[in-house]
Amino acid sequence: MVAHASPSSANEKSPTLSGFQMYFDGLDNVGRSYDSFVKGMARAQLEMMGFFNRRAQATMHFPTRLANCRSAQDVAGAQLQYWRSAMDDYVESATRAGRAFGTTVPGIVPAMAEAARTARDYITFPEPELEADTAVAAPAATAKVSETSRQQRKAA
Repeated sequence: MVAHASPSSANEKSPTLSGFQMYFDGLDNVGRSYDSFVKGMARAQLEMMGFFNRRAQATMHFPTRLANCRSAQDVAGAQLQYWRSAMDDYVESATRAGRAFGTTVPGIVPAMAEAARTARDYITFPEPELEADTAVAAPAATAKVSETSRQQRKAA
């Protein structure tokens, strides 16, 4: 008589298979945890590409706009409009990209606030504390030196 088991019941009883399933289920969870990060980065990249596209188009149309100018005031107005639209694009794109980056790691803002609150200054050193005897003795010693130098000058 030959022992026979169906593939599904054999797989459920295999000790190596349960270990693999546990390992790969964990990898699946790790992969899902990066979904928000990847989506946020893709949104930020898409926004930056849109920004570069808008600025490239504005730069390409700028010489045509300048060629249509009839006076110095028209040239100044065209330049002003170009730089104003550039600034508006910069602000709008930076805001959108910032929001997209903000979704990549939702807990980073509270973590940064906590780090700033508990930050330690590693550059500034505290002032050394002087002993009471040293602080009093130093001016007295200076006074004695100046007295002796006065007496030497008088004698000379």
